[in-house]
Amino acid sequence: MSKVFGSEKILIVLPSSAPDAYLNMYTALANQWSGEDEGKIEIRQDNQMLEVPSDREVWLLGKQNRFKAYLDSGIVNYDASVTDSMYRFGQESVSAENKSVIIAFKNPRNPEHSMVWLHSEVPEAGDGLARKLPHYGKYSYLVFEGSEPTNIVKGQWP
Repeated sequence: MSKVFGSEKILIVLPSSAPDAYLNMYTALANQWSGEDEGKIEIRQDNQMLEVPSDREVWLLGKQNRFKAYLDSGIVNYDASVTDSMYRFGQESVSAENKSVIIAFKNPRNPEHSMVWLHSEVPEAGDGLARKLPHYGKYSYLVFEGSEPTNIVKGQWP
């Protein structure tokens, strides 16, 4: 994730079809990050794009994001899987209930750039995630629990 946080050009893609509580959380998180690095971060909704660009780092927010399929192709070579009810990284599996998950992977359209998928089942976790995630740059995947949120899983791809 450090590559994404350290990039000079970042796109955050919001899930236009997410329920209001989640869209509001993702929008607030994106606005908080873009306010810290003015001009570096562009925010767009997924329904405003035909495809995700391959020339920059990209955050895909929410399981309702129409570009979530990039996650599936991005982690195909790792021993990991994501379903609506569970996240699995190697031998470690956790229920998605009351969790937030963050997964970094190479952009399937251009491996020179990275993507990060973030989804939270806890709309109240947005502020904590916005504050905490920049400190977890060395990790490839993270799972947080609750509204605080508290980190319970972290790891790096081989």
